[in-house]
Amino acid sequence: MDNIIRLGGITYKNKIAGPWECTTIYTQGCYKRCKGCFNPDLQPLSGGKEFSINEVFEFIAPFPDKVSFCGGEPMIWARQLAELARRLKAEGFTILCYTGYEWEDIMKPNEWMREHLPDARGLAESVDILVVGEYVESLRTPIEDYQFVGSSNQRVIDVKKSLEAGFPVLYSSKGGVEG
Repeated sequence: MDNIIRLGGITYKNKIAGPWECTTIYTQGCYKRCKGCFNPDLQPLSGGKEFSINEVFEFIAPFPDKVSFCGGEPMIWARQLAELARRLKAEGFTILCYTGYEWEDIMKPNEWMREHLPDARGLAESVDILVVGEYVESLRTPIEDYQFVGSSNQRVIDVKKSLEAGFPVLYSSKGGVEG
């Protein structure tokens, strides 16, 4: 079952799940269940459909070189998505992943995270951009200010720069580092 992932769907040519048009993989299942969630139908762990990582790779490989992992909560499927990310990156893909968890908690997990999301750090380290933080309905980002985050508390992390620096470095589409 390590090679099996439960998905709620795949969308091609998505323009809102990142700073680019991309293929978006929607994982099934979420422990957080944020009030006002954009995808409440993806919260139950038992929904969606099972696919092998090979099948998902074959669905994505022919399309443009940008992919976003959304949910549900991708960290539930961290081991499988990290494997998929490694394969996609070998083909030249750039990968963004959304998570309701914080960078600091993923890098230094508490006991609950180690038990329920043991491979979260591996997934975080295998993507290029990580959007972190729970969706908070009262902090909803107005559509005109939309920066591919749902609420203003969420951060967009440049993973490579953050790993090199040892602290979270915000992603900038202009190529610079933001505070």
